[in-house]
Amino acid sequence: MTSREVPRAQRYAVHLVLRYRQGAILPWMHGRTEDVSSSGVLFVADAGDGSLDVSTPIEMNLVMPPEIVGTAGARVVCYGRVVRAVPPRLPDVRPALAVTIAEYRLVRGDRDDIEDGHGIVRS
Repeated sequence: MTSREVPRAQRYAVHLVLRYRQGAILPWMHGRTEDVSSSGVLFVADAGDGSLDVSTPIEMNLVMPPEIVGTAGARVVCYGRVVRAVPPRLPDVRPALAVTIAEYRLVRGDRDDIEDGHGIVRS
């Protein structure tokens, strides 16, 4: 690493269900994370949800497991932009999106509250 290079944030291979959307009024789409870091998320979109263009603003919702956040699970609401879109190469492969995290907040609550329709889909 040269003196000009910024070290990359630690990535965690965590497979979590997430919801994402392009704007506050557009419908939620679904995906599953491949890896998560403090600066971004790589996720695969569910079949039929399609991909977004690079630079598209995006909102994401996911529930972090207790092993990462140290509590009984917390909903994370993230805002960022798509920095890389990997279109599917085969008909049965789903598109992948790399998204920066520009801003986020933890929303704490009991699991039943989170799972019962307050913005999170859990597997």
